[in-house]
Amino acid sequence: MLSYEIVSTGWGHHPISVNERIGQLQGLSENLKQATAVFKSNINPLLIIDIAKLDHVQFVNRIERCVDGKEAVTSSALPDHHNCRFGKWYFGDGQQLCGNLHSFKAIDVPHEKIHRIAKEIVELKNGGDVEQAEKKLLELENISGEIVQMLENVKRESREGGNQS
Repeated sequence: MLSYEIVSTGWGHHPISVNERIGQLQGLSENLKQATAVFKSNINPLLIIDIAKLDHVQFVNRIERCVDGKEAVTSSALPDHHNCRFGKWYFGDGQQLCGNLHSFKAIDVPHEKIHRIAKEIVELKNGGDVEQAEKKLLELENISGEIVQMLENVKRESREGGNQS
């Protein structure tokens, strides 16, 4: 990340750099995201599916930026499939809401796989094996398309009343 001269007096009238301001804003953004995650809505309990698709796209984009050298990422900074926002819902409230749906159950394996492969890609890139990271990235992108379709299937099957297994 580029480092810039002091350009702001900050919120407390103390000089800060652009990088520090960006860090503060990212921290605030994450805090707001976590704070609002505790609110439950009765409007549409499947709204998490749309949020999951957005989170998923952002996750894959982050891995792509890592491979392209545009973002520094460590594998330890990536959540596993139990600890991402969708995973928390999937293994929690999602089980009660959609646990009987075939499409819902089908997501578990590819969801775990995409997180595992993402960590592998980051480790390959950080280890200097960009060529292998790029090959794995193609696999990640293929699984990504499957997961987006599966999320749509959960919504569709849920609206249709679901098929009991």
